[in-house]
Amino acid sequence: MKEVFGFAVLLTLLFLVSCTKDYYQPPDTLPQNVSFSNDVIPIFNANCVSCHNDGGTSPNLRADKAYGELTNGTELVKPGDPEGSELYHRIMGQGSMMPPGGMMAKNNNDVIYVWIKEGALNN
Repeated sequence: MKEVFGFAVLLTLLFLVSCTKDYYQPPDTLPQNVSFSNDVIPIFNANCVSCHNDGGTSPNLRADKAYGELTNGTELVKPGDPEGSELYHRIMGQGSMMPPGGMMAKNNNDVIYVWIKEGALNN
């Protein structure tokens, strides 16, 4: 009986350890002066717009709508706070992963991280 109890405790501990959040650790060298129109929109076009478009899943991430949709007072993007932004959590696979089926290329995640960190400007 002790062995069964010990095994159950071990499994529980392993489960709890596996549930820790693995937050993004930016590399030493990140892009700087990220432009929403030149750097972020191409990432959305390549990875997101097929689902997040007119008549599709909210938010609409088409070039002419994306900025307003992301910064309309929701928790999607909190300028200056990537860790507090739902967009960041989704692209990092925390919660509902976006895009479905896997994370984007790491350098795309870096660009979006820096864009939010730099204030999520509409530039």
